[in-house]
Amino acid sequence: MFGLFLKNTGIKHLIMSEVNICVQGVNTGETNVTSFQPKQVFSNNTIKSLKLIKVTVHVGHKKFTVRDFLGLTSLKELSELNVAEPDLKEDSVPVDDYSLRKFFDVMKTNYPQLEVLSMGNWTFNIKNLDDTKRKLKAILPKLGRLKKIVIGNGLGMDRNPSQTFVIRLLIKNLPILNKISLIIGVIPENEIIPFCKTLKFVGQRRNFVLETLLMDTNTKNKILDELESCHSIQTNYNQQSENIEVSPNESLERVRRFMDRMNIPSSFTNILLPIPDDDNSRNGLAANENQGRTSRSQSQCTEVS
Repeated sequence: MFGLFLKNTGIKHLIMSEVNICVQGVNTGETNVTSFQPKQVFSNNTIKSLKLIKVTVHVGHKKFTVRDFLGLTSLKELSELNVAEPDLKEDSVPVDDYSLRKFFDVMKTNYPQLEVLSMGNWTFNIKNLDDTKRKLKAILPKLGRLKKIVIGNGLGMDRNPSQTFVIRLLIKNLPILNKISLIIGVIPENEIIPFCKTLKFVGQRRNFVLETLLMDTNTKNKILDELESCHSIQTNYNQQSENIEVSPNESLERVRRFMDRMNIPSSFTNILLPIPDDDNSRNGLAANENQGRTSRSQSQCTEVS
């Protein structure tokens, strides 16, 4: 019935909110999400916006989330997807290694026009960080139209490193991502510097916006302090929108291009100019913690995410 609806409808916007889908008549003894490989993919070429807000799926007595079943649909014109989980509870279904990889593989294959992705209230339980990172780095660059991500739960970043790991991986590997909205109040102290390293990495390559509407002032100021310690990017805080904006330092880029045209050796260039962040560079000299923002902004920026 649902496949017939998708095939014949001409609607552009579809919203399902607080829906509980029950599937009966299935042996749930060994049921897991990998058991539901799509025998048929339901296609649609008109839907541009799909919002699945707090939708859960029960197969027998087992609980799943709607994100695990998106592989059953192929929406070739979809540009905005909101997959918000139900409010955080003890029985929430966290995203594990397989679910995360499968989700973004579906985004790549089934939703090729996707530009905005919202993942509100998602929790993560990534156990094999290296393997998942390697596999996602092969998938994420192929999401060539994804520009904005909304992620978080309105509280603080989980002290489990999984959430920070996912956020940093998305920022660094989605090729044209230029905005991320963190629905997060507090970032743990030990996560601020690694998070800012990733912002510096992307800020040296393109304009990037961090939306911080729900973030507390102390966390926001620490992020600004850390970003302004890097003079290979420009950092701006928009008080009206509460956005933190980072972008390449155009003055340094002009100097770098001039030195390239003059065939000045790279070894000499790197002495005068900050080395861009990449996977081969390592931490340089840290800024003095007692210096103010003005003096800190003159220090070198050689961190890597």
